Amino acid sequence: MTLPASGPSLAGAPQEKQDLVSVLGDRRGELKRVRTHVFQHMGRTVKAFVPLFEEIGRQIGLAIKKLIRTQPEMSLANIAQVPYVEVMEELENITATHLVGGISITPLSGFAFAEIKSEFGLILVDRLLGGPGWRPKEERTFSRVEMDILTRVFHAVMKALVDALQRWVTIDPYLEWCEERPRLPSPAPGVPTLMIQGRFNLMTPYFTGEMGVWLPHQPIDSTLHPKNRIEGPPIDADWLQKKLGDLNLEMSAMLGEVTLSVRDLLALSPGHLLVLNSTIRDEVMLSLNNRLKMKGRPGLHYESGMKAVKISHLIRRDDEEEGVPE
Repeated sequence: MTLPASGPSLAGAPQEKQDLVSVLGDRRGELKRVRTHVFQHMGRTVKAFVPLFEEIGRQIGLAIKKLIRTQPEMSLANIAQVPYVEVMEELENITATHLVGGISITPLSGFAFAEIKSEFGLILVDRLLGGPGWRPKEERTFSRVEMDILTRVFHAVMKALVDALQRWVTIDPYLEWCEERPRLPSPAPGVPTLMIQGRFNLMTPYFTGEMGVWLPHQPIDSTLHPKNRIEGPPIDADWLQKKLGDLNLEMSAMLGEVTLSVRDLLALSPGHLLVLNSTIRDEVMLSLNNRLKMKGRPGLHYESGMKAVKISHLIRRDDEEEGVPE
């Protein structure tokens, strides 16, 4: 057989030949497992992040091991530098069978993102509930309970980021949201415009899966390589104050809590009564983004007749309570 002159050639490329032979195996047809990275068009800037993402993958594997009681093998399959707007388009327009978490990485600016595909997520849910990790028959959206269970995986990702970056900086990550079709914050002055994207393959004796992690380029690069730090333009304080003032925040009031087994939860139906761990005289807890911020007493607003809460205490960051005069 004669190849056309314009066709691909391995002449003069002994390393490529050796890699091909390693993948195809020996003459007996036995395939050999080789560890490879698919780093297409990777420049020096992206190469500098490979050790960090490999460490992140190792730490995610250790954290997930504690959750599923099985040692997974995490490998970095791909790494690339992508514009933030492309990350927005990709994560906002993916199908509803992907779960995306947004993670603040204080004191660094910007957000980190993590993605779990539906099939892998449902396998993890089955495993976390004590099952063997059955593969679902078809992809589907997550239930509210399943999404709550998978937040434990996103917390494992946050711990991995802390452990991987501890040589350079101590971060205080927080899971801001966990959604199937998220609305990512729009870029603004002073916000990083490039992201480093890493995709991981996870393998256990029972199942395989994929995860994606995105980190803001400039804050991480400046942390790893201080000489590359670029001082951006000063942020307009008036503009920032106006943007913050226009934000709508959702505050929730919690009357109490109750602990249910999965069996009892599935058996609930209209008419069932749940007994909470609080009395009618107890204060209600007011939370903002799942963080306890205030305590108050429930009642009615005399003009509108709507339910209302009168603030009685403010909860500071150090958990100290500041009383509000009656």
